Amino acid sequence: GYRVRSVTLNDVAMALEVRGTLEGMAARLVAESGAAVSTKRLLHDCVRSGGALIEEARRNSCPLDTVAWASMNAQFHDALVAAAGNAALTAALEHVGKTPMVRPGELWLGGGHEALALAFVERAQFDHEEVLQAIAAREGLRAEYLMREHARRSADNKRALAAALHNDGVASVALAMPTL
Repeated sequence: GYRVRSVTLNDVAMALEVRGTLEGMAARLVAESGAAVSTKRLLHDCVRSGGALIEEARRNSCPLDTVAWASMNAQFHDALVAAAGNAALTAALEHVGKTPMVRPGELWLGGGHEALALAFVERAQFDHEEVLQAIAAREGLRAEYLMREHARRSADNKRALAAALHNDGVASVALAMPTL
């Protein structure tokens, strides 16, 4: 008993928009209530780790360690949501995360377009830094907006990679990838 579920890039984009709205709410709640020192430390550690991964790829002219990046990315997003302390928000995000390529730990960075993928990750890193700054400054609306934009860019990035693969002659793209 297995069933295959068809998922389009539009399905992924719509789910990412919902994720962005929910994570934006989480970021706003955390910023407005004042993040605990342990939360800020964990988010800061994630940002530092992400920066080191990007720097290593740039310095050594090698592909980004996508497994390590995906793990760090999931940890950043999970810490943010957990810090919001809202069970309904967490449950809604778990439901939205059932759509392939929507959860923060799921990356789609293949197809021989490593430079494009690295550019996307560098932007995500910048987004994480900005969100952390907004949270530390207790700027709730700014933190919310930044998280919404972060998710929107994720949808745009997936579309751009799909287009690049299509232009390379790849007839179809599998969106499902195991959770890291």
